[in-house]
Amino acid sequence: MKHCALFPACLCLLVSVARGAEPSADAGELYSKITDAYMTGKFTQLNAHLAQATRRMREFTPEQKADILYVRKAIAECRPKWWFACMAGRKTLIRQTIFGKPVRTIYDPAGKDGMQMKTDPGGKITSMSVSWDPRSMESTEPGKYGFPKGDLTCGGIWSNLAMARLWSSLPRKTISKMSDRDKLRLNRYMSFRANLAALYYTTPSSRRYFLHIFFAAFYYDNWGKSETSGARRAACAMVMCEILKDPKRYPSIKLPKQLNAEKAEEKLGQHFKMAFNRNTPWTIAEDRTMREAIRSFARVADKTVFKTERVILPNKLVFAIDAKLDETIRPKRDAWIKKQFDSAKAGAE
Repeated sequence: MKHCALFPACLCLLVSVARGAEPSADAGELYSKITDAYMTGKFTQLNAHLAQATRRMREFTPEQKADILYVRKAIAECRPKWWFACMAGRKTLIRQTIFGKPVRTIYDPAGKDGMQMKTDPGGKITSMSVSWDPRSMESTEPGKYGFPKGDLTCGGIWSNLAMARLWSSLPRKTISKMSDRDKLRLNRYMSFRANLAALYYTTPSSRRYFLHIFFAAFYYDNWGKSETSGARRAACAMVMCEILKDPKRYPSIKLPKQLNAEKAEEKLGQHFKMAFNRNTPWTIAEDRTMREAIRSFARVADKTVFKTERVILPNKLVFAIDAKLDETIRPKRDAWIKKQFDSAKAGAE
């Protein structure tokens, strides 16, 4: 049998081709840098890494490409052009859409933190502005509960923009003729929508910060006493539905060892408050799945909330953002949570 003199060269060529089909070590390292920078809110580094990735997209696996494209899309959506003008401390006209609804307002770096409105004697809004410290927008300095200051500011920006959108869409007569009860109902509804905007449009790290403080509303003897705390619990109820639907999609979020049937939602909410912390970050897959679930929920949980103060959760159960109204509704959710929890534990075992 004759041997081909070119066999060693051919073999090397085949090995080289096979290796070329796999991502190089450098590409894998670059992918890790991109996802880490995105998940931790390090945008200066992220922009530099994404610029490198543009020239090397062929080297990534299909899954890595999908994640990189997702990061680009999320950054474009949550860091629009006006963001950088605000970071520079310039007074800026903000044109933005939030869950498909437009908002137009002014960023005033010299104003008081939050949203400000001016009205004429008839109650018509004549001007609206939002303000925050531009130095804190992407600050990595320590903030509350171990999260950086940028996480606190980022979610607050989108919450204020959501509030501005809702206020600007209200007819003057609607506000002037409202009773105190109607105003409270409006405040709860606006808080609910603002909370969803803060969870969706912010950074992954900031998303965990706001989940951490929102879940604190399940401590009824402390943070849960506010008249608008139900708006926070409603958003958290949606998150609990999302996790319990298939806990395997969220391996970083650990369920408690056991859960009593009585006040199951409250107890699980208290557990999740501690689960969403700075020291136990989740993966980009977990964050992406949760963010998409929040967007889907926000698009449908809107039409009747103001009038009824009731939110239809993804599991088709009802949550009332009025705490008193919710007392008679909560037991059904407790039963569902207990059933899903027991099923998840049985499946894990």
